[in-house]
Amino acid sequence: MDQYSTVANEKKWISFKPLLTSTCMLENFISDKETALTGNVLIIALIYSTTFCNIIEFEEIFIQDPIPDAQPRYRSYGFAQVWNDHDKMSAEVRDILEMIRIKVNGVDLDE
Repeated sequence: MDQYSTVANEKKWISFKPLLTSTCMLENFISDKETALTGNVLIIALIYSTTFCNIIEFEEIFIQDPIPDAQPRYRSYGFAQVWNDHDKMSAEVRDILEMIRIKVNGVDLDE
């Protein structure tokens, strides 16, 4: 049975509809302070969100209202502006996972 199935159970009908969900994470608003997480929060958030998306079989991740200073970092993981909503950036989960693998393994894409 998939998420679009309808099943009969003792004369009751249960309809399964596509699930809409979102995970919200905030930008670091205390970036003027150095902590143990400085420089690591984005990759931690991406690993978390891509793992979650794989579990629920989502293919794309959106970032709502990314701050301009963070956009180059997001682009380095495969995100791009959404063509019909410039307040969002998006990337496919498989592309983000590939960029994480490349960065964690220390592969220089410019070589």
